[in-house]
Amino acid sequence: MNRRSPLRILLLSSVLLSSGCRSGDAQRGAEAKEDCESGDCGVSKDARRRLEYARTRVAAGDLQSAGKIAEELSGSEEDDLAKAGSALLRASILAARGEARAVAAYQQAVDAAMDAEIPDLLVDARLGLALELARFDPHGDRAARLLAQVESATDPARPIERALVRAEILRRLGRFSDARAALADLGEPTPRQEVERTLEAVAVDLADGQWASASERLDHPSNQPIRDPALYERLRLARAQLALASGEGMSEAATELDTVFAGLDAFADAQAIPRALAGDAQARLSLALGDGQAALTQAKAARDACEAAPEQAALECLRVHETLGQVAMAQADFELALASFELALARAEALLGPEATQVGVLRGERATALAQQGKSEDAALEFAAAVRTLDARQDKGALLAPVLAEQGELMLTLNKQDAAILALERARVIAPDQPALRAKIEWALARAGADGKKGEERERAEGYAKAALERYRGLGPEWAARVGEIEAWLAAR
Repeated sequence: MNRRSPLRILLLSSVLLSSGCRSGDAQRGAEAKEDCESGDCGVSKDARRRLEYARTRVAAGDLQSAGKIAEELSGSEEDDLAKAGSALLRASILAARGEARAVAAYQQAVDAAMDAEIPDLLVDARLGLALELARFDPHGDRAARLLAQVESATDPARPIERALVRAEILRRLGRFSDARAALADLGEPTPRQEVERTLEAVAVDLADGQWASASERLDHPSNQPIRDPALYERLRLARAQLALASGEGMSEAATELDTVFAGLDAFADAQAIPRALAGDAQARLSLALGDGQAALTQAKAARDACEAAPEQAALECLRVHETLGQVAMAQADFELALASFELALARAEALLGPEATQVGVLRGERATALAQQGKSEDAALEFAAAVRTLDARQDKGALLAPVLAEQGELMLTLNKQDAAILALERARVIAPDQPALRAKIEWALARAGADGKKGEERERAEGYAKAALERYRGLGPEWAARVGEIEAWLAAR
């Protein structure tokens, strides 16, 4: 059983904690609803009211209606507000679809708002651009500069909603203390906004490894009065993410996810994506608990839910297909695993671009599946591509080390000991403190150096084997076969 790192889990599933509509948008949009719901909102209606209504459509996932309004606004050649609002809408639609093109679109929205001299749209465009930059380039400084510009602005519109977005940006930039400060200064939030603050605060705690704090927040009484099934499901999903990240309370979280499906069944407006995300979390919990067959059934159900999902669900479904690939690998269904990884990889490249971190992760997983099918040459090429992509990250250890470990295993299979040792030693140096991963690397290094020409090389190999043996013993009875394998190897030396 291979428990993933907190960073790896967050990369796969942060959407569970940050998706959903901001309450202020829904309240303001109600005023504009009667203007636009009939379908004639392009006829002599105020651009500001149409823009507010379109925001609610984006938040609700109705991108087609929002796109129609954006097109209508862009046709108002003499109305600067309409043109700037249209640019902002187009950017938010691309962001909702998870497309990397949202960065360029938000930059166009910033330029349009500056040209039109509309302060509130400029703040929103800069916030949107900063969030997209933080998602796709968390180690660059553009997002931080934009955030500083927003914080110095005097426009008072939607302070609580903007504070929630600022907190998410700060979290993605790794500025956890600043994110918590932004969440602490929300003024007088509504009960719904209080729950949204809890969800973002939990996401900050998970990113910062503060499991106890996240658990305390999720158990806070302020989460209880909201009569909103969608928010309740997000809270339960957040608890599942906490269990996966911390490795504690997984059985309880898995049981609680059963109530998520009951809640979704009772929620008249439930769509495919909440069901897919809940099923995805359920599958990963089952896999972590060692029930591979249940995980496979749940992962397939999540995939099927994604097949019925709307267009903007591509990014979420990318993760669902990846989970199915991981579960299939654990069940030795390498054909299904390869097909799932290839589908997820194609979507990631189309949405995020070929150099995105997620693309590198998926290349590593595809390479592992290829290696298991005996396609060593293709696997070696894919491993090399994955390493090149992930090597560009400053915090590469948690993502790159597992890829290097699998690359080293492949080199061992091909009897390329020197190449294996090179990859594995690098993995050992950068690997985070995850016992299963470090044990895997040490055991592979032991086998790679077993036939060394020098006595010190053979002694080093035995040292790695002994270190791996102790780690595997500490991981529990499910590793008994590996413990026996290493004990036999050492006895034969």
